[in-house]
Amino acid sequence: LHKYQYPTSLLLTSKLQKQRDNTQLTMISRVNSGRRRRKLPIRIKLRCLKLLLAAPLLTFLAVLLRFHSRHNIEYNTYTNKIKNIINIPQIIWQTAKSHNPPPAARKVMNTWKVKNPLSRWKRELLDDDELLTFIKRHFDQRVVDAFIKLPLPVMRTDFFRVAVMLHEGGIYADVDVECIEPIQKWDNGAIHRCSVIIGMENDHHICNWGFASQQGHLLFQKAVDLSISRFVDAEIDLNQDHFVHFVTGPAMLTHALGAVIHDFGGCDGVPASKMDAKKMYDLCRVKLREKHGICLYDQETLNGWFRNHYSSQREDLQSENWLSSWTLMRNETNAVKN
Repeated sequence: LHKYQYPTSLLLTSKLQKQRDNTQLTMISRVNSGRRRRKLPIRIKLRCLKLLLAAPLLTFLAVLLRFHSRHNIEYNTYTNKIKNIINIPQIIWQTAKSHNPPPAARKVMNTWKVKNPLSRWKRELLDDDELLTFIKRHFDQRVVDAFIKLPLPVMRTDFFRVAVMLHEGGIYADVDVECIEPIQKWDNGAIHRCSVIIGMENDHHICNWGFASQQGHLLFQKAVDLSISRFVDAEIDLNQDHFVHFVTGPAMLTHALGAVIHDFGGCDGVPASKMDAKKMYDLCRVKLREKHGICLYDQETLNGWFRNHYSSQREDLQSENWLSSWTLMRNETNAVKN
C-alpha cells in the first residue's frame, strides 16, 4: 500500500461512524426545533390573561376589605369564639313570658312587621324557656347556673338582650316598644353605615330597651363581660336601691360604653369615669363612630324611630300569664329583699 493510503476496513469504519454522528445531529436538531415550535395551550393562555386582568380588581378589593375591617374584631367569650360581620343582620329580637300576648301588646309588636316587611326582616320572639336554651348554647355552666339564680325575671331578659347582640346581632326591642319609623329610614340608612345604633334613655343612662348591632361588637362584648362580673363573679347586693340597673340594666350598659371610651383615652380630656350618657353624647359621639362604628343618638332622635309604651304602667298590655318584666320586678322586689 502507498504510505498515504488507508486500509479499506478502516475507511468503511470511519464512514459508518460519520453516518451515525450525522444521524444523531439530525435527531437533536429536530428535537430542538420541535421545542422551539411548541406553543402553550389556549386554556393556559386564557388563565394567565384572566389573572392579569383580575389583578387590579383583587388589589382594590383587598384595600376595601382592609378599610372596612377596622371595626371587625374577633372576640372570645368564655367557651365561644365570635366572628364578626360588617352589616347589622336583618333580624328583630323580642322576649316575652309566652307566645300569646294580649291584644294591645300584639298591636304594638305588629308595628315592627307593618313598618318592616318580613320578606326583608325576620322576627324572633323568645319565651323564658327559649332564653335559657340560648344561654346554655352560648355560655359555660358557671354562667348558666348564675343566670338561672338571678333573683328577678327582668335581669334575665336584660342579660339576654346584650348576649344575643354579641352572639347573633340584629335589632333588639322590648315587646312594649312601638316601631314609628321603618328601620331603613333611621338616620337615612344608618343601619347600613353603623356597626351599632344606640341612644340615650335620659341624661344619665344609655337606652337598653331598643338598639341594634352587628354580631360580636366590642361594646356588647364589654357589656356581657361586665354583667357577668357583677352576677357571676360577685354577689348581688339586694340592698342596693338600683341593683337591677347596676347588674344587668341601663347603668351596666352605660358603664360598658364608658369602658369602650376609656380604651381610647376619653374625650376632650374628660375621663370616661366622669361621664354620664349626656356627656358621652356631647363629647364622644364623633370619636365613637370613627373608632368603633358606634352611632350614638340623643333621646329625641331615638324616640322618633321607636317609642316605649312602658307596659308596667298600662294594664291593657298585661295579662295573668303575660306580665311585663318590669311589672314582675315591681311586685317581686320587696319579696326578694325580704
